[in-house]
Amino acid sequence: MNKVESIIKEELGKTLVNLAVREIKGWAKKELNYLRYALNVPVVIPVNDQHFVIDEYTIFIKDDHNHIVKKEGKLIHNFINKKAAIIYIVLEKTRNYFIAYELIERDKIAGKMYNELMLYTSKLTNRKPYDTFQKELWISRYLESKAQYSQAKRELEKSISNAKYMKIWDKIL
Repeated sequence: MNKVESIIKEELGKTLVNLAVREIKGWAKKELNYLRYALNVPVVIPVNDQHFVIDEYTIFIKDDHNHIVKKEGKLIHNFINKKAAIIYIVLEKTRNYFIAYELIERDKIAGKMYNELMLYTSKLTNRKPYDTFQKELWISRYLESKAQYSQAKRELEKSISNAKYMKIWDKIL
């Protein structure tokens, strides 16, 4: 008789725990949908360290300068700055399209300058023997590219900083 009672209590306990978990999941999903759709507030959901979801947008982080933003599976842009990617999505969701466009354009310029800098860095670190003129040419292009990248990165950081002080954050935070 004690064995039957313990089995019944164990089964009842498992059933109650499963029911409670199901109710909590349902409540959490309902609240999240309320935040996302009824309040029209972008909600950032970290899936893991390399993947974020903001409503219908997803951000995949491949490395420090490679943040892929997709909307409903379609590629939007490959950002070089994670802050720029998140702020771009928030600006799009809050219908600040002009500022979002400016941010994505500055990121494109900074990305182009970063890629150019990496090209000249690889040319200089390549172990193939170059003549002196060619090596001096790569060095001058590298230094010019480094200066252009620094300027583009400053402009991007300035745009991000300006976007941080907009009134849209009052609604979100």
